[in-house]
Amino acid sequence: MGLAGATGLLLLFVSLLDASKLRAAGVPGLEQPDGAGLVIESFPAPFPKGLASDGANIWVVDYFSGSGSPALDGSVTKLRASDGTLLATYTVPPFSYGAAFDGANIWVSSFYSGLTKLRARDGANLGSFDGGAGPTRMLFDGANIWALNPTVNTVTKVRASDGVKLGSFACGDSPGALTFDGETIWVTNGSPMTVTGVRASDGVIVATYPVVGQPAGIGFLAGNLWITSATAGTITELQASDGSILGTFNAGMSPTQIAFAGSQIWLTNHVSGSGRVSRLRSSDGGGKTSYVVGSYPDEILYDGSAIWVSTEQNEVVKISRAPQ
Repeated sequence: MGLAGATGLLLLFVSLLDASKLRAAGVPGLEQPDGAGLVIESFPAPFPKGLASDGANIWVVDYFSGSGSPALDGSVTKLRASDGTLLATYTVPPFSYGAAFDGANIWVSSFYSGLTKLRARDGANLGSFDGGAGPTRMLFDGANIWALNPTVNTVTKVRASDGVKLGSFACGDSPGALTFDGETIWVTNGSPMTVTGVRASDGVIVATYPVVGQPAGIGFLAGNLWITSATAGTITELQASDGSILGTFNAGMSPTQIAFAGSQIWLTNHVSGSGRVSRLRSSDGGGKTSYVVGSYPDEILYDGSAIWVSTEQNEVVKISRAPQ
């Protein structure tokens, strides 16, 4: 395995650890308390949606591209993480949505065409696979790809090594986002305002918890789930073991997707014009600071050194520390 693949695997498995282990492993956040010393850059990307990091590069799913008709094809853009340089663009099916990295390959979901597997080192197309009906957001659990199927209220499990579909499992009504705690896939349910836990080993539902407001994004850190509500303008901390609500905090207007950077929570505020990302402390949900990134920020990830955000103004935004 090359350096990029090894680094990507390290980031992947560190992202599944709890907060104390994150600190012990030396994974930094963007810790400037007032935003001083942060640099915000933007890079062109047509119709960006899903994001994934392979440890050295950022992969941006372009929802559709092509001349004449946007339904001709889709693409995935590969940017060098250190400076945003465009390294390559690869064709994938139209209406592609989510992205996930399995340690060697980038997986892309297409609402109408299932899952596509691209080799990360050179973009070679390794095949198309059944990801259930209309797959959207995805994650990698260390062995399998999980893809949400919002139109049929399921989540589909695909073995990453060979693309074999292992099953599609009920995950509550109106699934929108998902996260993994090491044992359970957690899914937000829009209409009933709940989160549902699906055991990763066999797809059995193990818990359903009510949440505050209509849930949008979800993440897991240090034994707890964090769930945004775009309608309520809040983020709620919920104990994964029993569903106890530990706190609900101001998250600005229309908070949606979530990323963790060390001890910090970063989230997108999905509004037009001066759309923002907001940063909060995971210790108490306080210290909210917001940064303008452009119209309708959507997906967000932390690659180990910078925050990346896709926006609906045909660009991705990078927030990183200023050089010392």
